Amino acid sequence: TAATPGYSCDLRYRNSSSRTGVPVELAVYGSIPAGKGTLRVIDTAGTTHLTATVNSATPQWFTATGTITASDLKFDFQAAGDGANTLSLYAVSLIEYES
Repeated sequence: TAATPGYSCDLRYRNSSSRTGVPVELAVYGSIPAGKGTLRVIDTAGTTHLTATVNSATPQWFTATGTITASDLKFDFQAAGDGANTLSLYAVSLIEYES
């Protein structure tokens, strides 16, 4: 919700004239002993915009790409292990991205 701690991301005027969204990349540096864990980017309405999956015991970067509407939004990061293994996160980055 708007009352939770999170991050503001003002993407207004960051889109091109030919699209309404802004391409972004979610990068997560983390590990999980077995199985897989996830880190999601969620807005105040509860909409999940990106999900990165962590599936290695060796800490490394995992990425996900997508498009977010060009607007002023507040995001929360939501992390989860698989119920049996603990997800370890060391860094998270959300950046504008163009492939």
